[in-house]
Amino acid sequence: MEWYTKNLLSSAEEVFNYRTPAPDHEWVFRGERDSSWILQTHLERVILRFSGEQLPKVSEANYGDKMLEVTRRVLKTGLGDYPVSRIEGGLLRKFKRQSHGYLTNPPRNNSVLEWLSIMQHFGAPTRLLDWTHSFYVALYFAVVDSEDQSAVWAIDHDWLCERDEKVNSDVWKLIDGKVETGDPNVEKRKTFREVFQKEIQWVIPVNPYRHNERLIIQQGTFLVPGNITSPFQDNLLELIRKTRSDSKDRVIKLEITGDHKEKIEILKRLHRMNMNAATLKPGFEGFCQSLTGLLAYPRMLVRDRYWDR
Repeated sequence: MEWYTKNLLSSAEEVFNYRTPAPDHEWVFRGERDSSWILQTHLERVILRFSGEQLPKVSEANYGDKMLEVTRRVLKTGLGDYPVSRIEGGLLRKFKRQSHGYLTNPPRNNSVLEWLSIMQHFGAPTRLLDWTHSFYVALYFAVVDSEDQSAVWAIDHDWLCERDEKVNSDVWKLIDGKVETGDPNVEKRKTFREVFQKEIQWVIPVNPYRHNERLIIQQGTFLVPGNITSPFQDNLLELIRKTRSDSKDRVIKLEITGDHKEKIEILKRLHRMNMNAATLKPGFEGFCQSLTGLLAYPRMLVRDRYWDR
Protein backbone atom coordinates (compact mmCIF):
# COMPACT_ATOMS: atom_id res chain seq x y z
CA MET A 1 0.00 0.00 0.00
CA GLU A 2 1.29 3.44 -0.95
CA TRP A 3 0.83 5.22 2.34
CA TYR A 4 2.93 8.35 1.82
CA THR A 5 3.98 10.74 -0.92
CA LYS A 6 7.68 11.04 -1.71
CA ASN A 7 9.06 14.30 -3.04
CA LEU A 8 12.65 14.78 -4.16
CA LEU A 9 14.25 18.16 -3.41
CA SER A 10 17.60 18.57 -5.11
CA SER A 11 18.50 22.20 -4.35
CA ALA A 12 18.36 24.66 -1.48
CA GLU A 13 15.98 26.75 -3.57
CA GLU A 14 13.53 23.84 -3.88
CA VAL A 15 13.82 23.06 -0.16
CA PHE A 16 13.04 26.59 1.01
CA ASN A 17 10.28 27.08 -1.55
CA TYR A 18 8.49 23.88 -0.48
CA ARG A 19 4.98 24.32 0.87
CA THR A 20 2.86 21.59 2.43
CA PRO A 21 -0.58 20.89 0.97
CA ALA A 22 -3.62 21.90 3.03
CA PRO A 23 -1.92 25.11 4.29
CA ASP A 24 -4.81 25.78 6.67
CA HIS A 25 -3.96 22.57 8.57
CA GLU A 26 -1.38 22.13 11.32
CA TRP A 27 1.58 19.99 10.22
CA VAL A 28 4.33 18.33 12.21
CA PHE A 29 7.79 17.46 10.91
CA ARG A 30 10.67 15.12 11.70
CA GLY A 31 14.20 15.25 10.26
CA GLU A 32 16.17 12.06 9.55
CA ARG A 33 19.83 12.35 8.58
CA ASP A 34 19.54 9.22 6.41
CA SER A 35 16.57 9.00 4.05
CA SER A 36 16.71 5.18 4.12
CA TRP A 37 15.78 5.00 7.81
CA ILE A 38 12.29 3.96 8.81
CA LEU A 39 10.36 5.79 11.52
CA GLN A 40 11.50 4.21 14.80
CA THR A 41 11.37 5.23 18.44
CA HIS A 42 14.52 5.25 20.55
CA LEU A 43 13.09 2.37 22.58
CA GLU A 44 12.72 0.29 19.41
CA ARG A 45 16.29 1.00 18.31
CA VAL A 46 17.78 0.12 21.69
CA ILE A 47 15.82 -3.13 22.02
CA LEU A 48 16.96 -4.11 18.52
CA ARG A 49 20.57 -3.37 19.47
CA PHE A 50 20.45 -5.70 22.48
CA SER A 51 18.35 -8.41 20.84
CA GLY A 52 21.27 -10.18 19.21
CA GLU A 53 19.43 -10.16 15.88
CA GLN A 54 21.36 -9.65 12.66
CA LEU A 55 20.16 -6.25 11.46
CA PRO A 56 20.06 -5.36 7.76
CA LYS A 57 22.50 -2.78 6.47
CA VAL A 58 21.22 0.51 5.12
CA SER A 59 22.95 -0.21 1.81
CA GLU A 60 20.95 -3.44 1.28
CA ALA A 61 18.10 -3.57 -1.20
CA ASN A 62 14.67 -3.28 0.45
CA TYR A 63 16.34 -2.14 3.67
CA GLY A 64 13.15 -0.60 5.08
CA ASP A 65 11.07 -3.76 4.60
CA LYS A 66 13.80 -5.92 6.11
CA MET A 67 14.22 -3.64 9.13
CA LEU A 68 10.48 -3.63 9.74
CA GLU A 69 10.37 -7.42 9.63
CA VAL A 70 13.18 -7.77 12.19
CA THR A 71 11.61 -5.09 14.40
CA ARG A 72 8.25 -6.88 14.38
CA ARG A 73 9.86 -10.13 15.44
CA VAL A 74 11.98 -8.61 18.21
CA LEU A 75 9.24 -6.43 19.73
CA LYS A 76 6.82 -9.34 19.77
CA THR A 77 9.39 -11.51 21.60
CA GLY A 78 10.93 -8.91 23.92
CA LEU A 79 14.34 -9.28 25.53
CA GLY A 80 15.08 -12.53 27.30
CA ASP A 81 11.87 -13.65 28.96
CA TYR A 82 10.60 -10.09 29.43
CA PRO A 83 8.02 -8.35 27.22
CA VAL A 84 8.67 -4.83 25.94
CA SER A 85 5.96 -3.37 28.20
CA ARG A 86 7.77 -4.58 31.33
CA ILE A 87 11.07 -3.28 30.02
CA GLU A 88 9.49 0.14 29.45
CA GLY A 89 8.08 0.10 32.98
CA GLY A 90 11.44 -0.87 34.41
CA LEU A 91 13.23 1.95 32.62
CA LEU A 92 10.69 4.47 33.87
CA ARG A 93 10.87 3.18 37.45
CA LYS A 94 14.69 3.25 37.45
CA PHE A 95 14.72 6.80 36.10
CA LYS A 96 12.19 8.07 38.64
CA ARG A 97 14.03 6.50 41.56
CA GLN A 98 17.52 7.66 40.63
CA SER A 99 17.12 10.99 38.82
CA HIS A 100 16.30 13.10 41.89
CA GLY A 101 19.95 14.11 42.28
CA TYR A 102 19.96 15.66 38.81
CA LEU A 103 16.53 17.34 38.57
CA THR A 104 15.79 20.57 40.39
CA ASN A 105 12.06 20.52 39.66
CA PRO A 106 10.97 16.91 39.03
CA PRO A 107 7.43 16.03 37.86
CA ARG A 108 4.78 14.67 40.17
CA ASN A 109 5.09 10.94 40.67
CA ASN A 110 2.01 10.11 38.56
CA SER A 111 2.86 12.44 35.64
CA VAL A 112 3.98 9.60 33.40
CA LEU A 113 4.18 11.55 30.15
CA GLU A 114 6.23 14.34 31.69
CA TRP A 115 8.66 11.77 33.14
CA LEU A 116 8.97 10.16 29.70
CA SER A 117 9.54 13.53 28.04
CA ILE A 118 12.43 14.26 30.43
CA MET A 119 13.89 10.82 29.77
CA GLN A 120 13.63 11.50 26.03
CA HIS A 121 15.22 14.92 26.47
CA PHE A 122 18.33 13.45 28.10
CA GLY A 123 18.68 10.51 25.71
CA ALA A 124 17.02 7.64 27.58
CA PRO A 125 15.02 5.17 25.46
CA THR A 126 11.26 5.82 25.44
CA ARG A 127 8.22 5.16 23.25
CA LEU A 128 8.08 8.87 22.34
CA LEU A 129 9.08 9.94 18.84
CA ASP A 130 10.26 13.56 18.51
CA TRP A 131 8.50 15.82 16.01
CA THR A 132 8.30 19.58 15.64
CA HIS A 133 5.78 22.11 14.40
CA SER A 134 8.62 23.90 12.57
CA PHE A 135 9.70 22.68 9.13
CA TYR A 136 13.01 24.50 9.55
CA VAL A 137 13.86 22.83 12.87
CA ALA A 138 13.27 19.43 11.26
CA LEU A 139 15.31 20.48 8.23
CA TYR A 140 18.23 21.46 10.45
CA PHE A 141 18.31 18.06 12.17
CA ALA A 142 17.96 16.30 8.81
CA VAL A 143 20.92 18.05 7.21
CA VAL A 144 23.41 19.01 9.92
CA ASP A 145 24.97 15.55 10.38
CA SER A 146 23.93 14.02 7.07
CA GLU A 147 26.54 12.18 5.02
CA ASP A 148 24.22 11.22 2.16
CA GLN A 149 20.57 11.78 1.30
CA SER A 150 18.54 12.99 4.26
CA ALA A 151 14.80 13.36 4.71
CA VAL A 152 12.11 15.44 6.38
CA TRP A 153 8.86 13.64 7.19
CA ALA A 154 5.66 15.69 7.33
CA ILE A 155 2.32 14.59 8.80
CA ASP A 156 -0.92 16.52 8.75
CA HIS A 157 -1.56 16.90 12.50
CA ASP A 158 -5.25 17.77 12.05
CA TRP A 159 -5.82 14.75 9.83
CA LEU A 160 -4.05 12.49 12.34
CA CYS A 161 -6.25 13.70 15.21
CA GLU A 162 -9.37 13.06 13.13
CA ARG A 163 -8.19 9.50 12.40
CA ASP A 164 -7.50 8.89 16.11
CA GLU A 165 -10.98 10.03 17.10
CA LYS A 166 -12.54 7.68 14.54
CA VAL A 167 -10.58 4.65 15.77
CA ASN A 168 -11.38 5.04 19.47
CA SER A 169 -13.48 8.06 20.31
CA ASP A 170 -13.81 7.25 24.04
CA VAL A 171 -10.07 6.98 24.57
CA TRP A 172 -9.45 10.00 22.34
CA LYS A 173 -11.64 12.12 24.61
CA LEU A 174 -9.19 11.45 27.45
CA ILE A 175 -6.39 12.90 25.34
CA ASP A 176 -8.38 15.76 23.91
CA GLY A 177 -9.46 16.99 27.32
CA LYS A 178 -13.19 16.57 26.65
CA VAL A 179 -13.83 14.41 29.70
CA GLU A 180 -14.20 16.31 32.97
CA THR A 181 -11.90 14.26 35.12
CA GLY A 182 -10.66 17.13 37.26
CA ASP A 183 -7.25 16.82 35.59
CA PRO A 184 -7.08 17.31 31.80
CA ASN A 185 -3.47 16.08 31.62
CA VAL A 186 -2.92 12.93 29.63
CA GLU A 187 0.19 12.19 31.69
CA LYS A 188 -1.90 11.20 34.71
CA ARG A 189 -1.00 7.57 35.47
CA LYS A 190 -4.54 6.20 35.21
CA THR A 191 -5.17 8.06 31.96
CA PHE A 192 -1.83 6.96 30.54
CA ARG A 193 -2.70 3.33 31.19
CA GLU A 194 -6.10 3.67 29.54
CA VAL A 195 -4.62 5.33 26.46
CA PHE A 196 -1.29 3.58 25.96
CA GLN A 197 -1.40 0.22 27.67
CA LYS A 198 -4.38 -1.38 25.93
CA GLU A 199 -2.18 -2.33 22.97
CA ILE A 200 -4.33 -0.42 20.49
CA GLN A 201 -2.41 0.04 17.25
CA TRP A 202 -2.56 3.73 16.51
CA VAL A 203 -0.32 6.82 16.69
CA ILE A 204 -1.30 9.63 19.02
CA PRO A 205 0.02 13.22 19.11
CA VAL A 206 0.61 14.29 22.72
CA ASN A 207 2.63 16.69 24.84
CA PRO A 208 3.22 16.87 28.59
CA TYR A 209 1.42 19.65 30.43
CA ARG A 210 4.76 21.19 31.46
CA HIS A 211 7.25 21.70 28.64
CA ASN A 212 10.99 21.62 29.22
CA GLU A 213 13.19 24.33 27.71
CA ARG A 214 14.30 22.35 24.67
CA LEU A 215 10.74 21.30 23.82
CA ILE A 216 9.70 24.97 23.84
CA ILE A 217 12.63 26.21 21.76
CA GLN A 218 12.33 23.44 19.16
CA GLN A 219 8.52 23.81 18.98
CA GLY A 220 8.51 20.12 19.79
CA THR A 221 5.75 17.58 20.13
CA PHE A 222 5.58 13.80 20.34
CA LEU A 223 3.89 11.14 18.25
CA VAL A 224 3.38 8.05 20.37
CA PRO A 225 2.53 4.47 19.31
CA GLY A 226 -0.35 2.94 21.20
CA ASN A 227 1.14 -0.56 21.02
CA ILE A 228 4.87 -0.83 21.70
CA THR A 229 4.94 -4.53 20.88
CA SER A 230 4.60 -3.39 17.24
CA PRO A 231 6.88 -0.97 15.36
CA PHE A 232 5.91 2.70 15.30
CA GLN A 233 5.46 2.49 11.54
CA ASP A 234 3.06 -0.47 11.85
CA ASN A 235 1.02 1.48 14.40
CA LEU A 236 0.68 4.31 11.89
CA LEU A 237 -0.20 1.97 9.03
CA GLU A 238 -2.86 0.22 11.12
CA LEU A 239 -4.43 3.57 11.98
CA ILE A 240 -4.59 4.39 8.27
CA ARG A 241 -6.06 0.96 7.45
CA LYS A 242 -8.74 1.08 10.15
CA THR A 243 -9.99 4.47 9.01
CA ARG A 244 -9.76 3.58 5.31
CA SER A 245 -7.86 6.80 4.77
CA ASP A 246 -6.05 8.11 1.74
CA SER A 247 -2.88 9.16 3.52
CA LYS A 248 -0.68 9.96 0.53
CA ASP A 249 -1.24 13.72 0.73
CA ARG A 250 -1.27 13.65 4.54
CA VAL A 251 1.99 11.78 5.13
CA ILE A 252 4.87 13.14 3.06
CA LYS A 253 8.52 12.21 2.87
CA LEU A 254 10.78 14.94 1.50
CA GLU A 255 14.07 13.42 0.37
CA ILE A 256 16.85 16.00 0.19
CA THR A 257 19.03 14.78 -2.65
CA GLY A 258 21.22 17.81 -3.27
CA ASP A 259 25.00 17.57 -3.48
CA HIS A 260 27.47 18.82 -0.87
CA LYS A 261 27.32 22.40 -2.16
CA GLU A 262 23.53 22.51 -1.84
CA LYS A 263 23.60 21.13 1.71
CA ILE A 264 26.11 23.78 2.74
CA GLU A 265 23.79 26.39 1.26
CA ILE A 266 20.88 24.96 3.28
CA LEU A 267 22.95 25.18 6.49
CA LYS A 268 23.98 28.75 5.67
CA ARG A 269 20.38 29.84 5.18
CA LEU A 270 19.31 28.09 8.39
CA HIS A 271 22.14 29.80 10.28
CA ARG A 272 20.92 33.18 9.04
CA MET A 273 17.50 32.18 10.40
CA ASN A 274 19.19 31.53 13.77
CA MET A 275 18.79 27.76 13.39
CA ASN A 276 21.88 26.15 14.88
CA ALA A 277 22.87 23.92 17.80
CA ALA A 278 23.43 26.89 20.14
CA THR A 279 19.83 28.07 19.76
CA LEU A 280 18.10 24.68 19.39
CA LYS A 281 20.04 22.95 22.18
CA PRO A 282 20.45 25.57 24.91
CA GLY A 283 23.40 25.18 27.23
CA PHE A 284 27.13 24.63 26.94
CA GLU A 285 26.76 21.39 24.96
CA GLY A 286 24.70 23.11 22.29
CA PHE A 287 27.14 26.03 22.11
CA CYS A 288 30.06 23.64 21.53
CA GLN A 289 28.14 21.74 18.86
CA SER A 290 27.28 25.01 17.14
CA LEU A 291 30.99 25.62 16.48
CA THR A 292 30.96 22.68 14.06
CA GLY A 293 28.24 24.35 12.03
CA LEU A 294 30.37 27.46 11.63
CA LEU A 295 32.64 25.49 9.29
CA ALA A 296 30.04 26.32 6.63
CA TYR A 297 31.30 29.90 7.09
CA PRO A 298 35.10 29.58 7.22
CA ARG A 299 35.48 33.33 6.65
CA MET A 300 33.77 33.89 10.00
CA LEU A 301 36.44 31.82 11.73
CA VAL A 302 39.66 32.74 9.96
CA ARG A 303 41.09 36.25 9.90
CA ASP A 304 44.39 37.60 8.66
CA ARG A 305 47.11 37.37 11.29
CA TYR A 306 44.52 35.94 13.70
CA TRP A 307 47.08 34.38 16.04
CA ASP A 308 48.91 37.70 16.42
CA ARG A 309 45.87 39.48 17.89
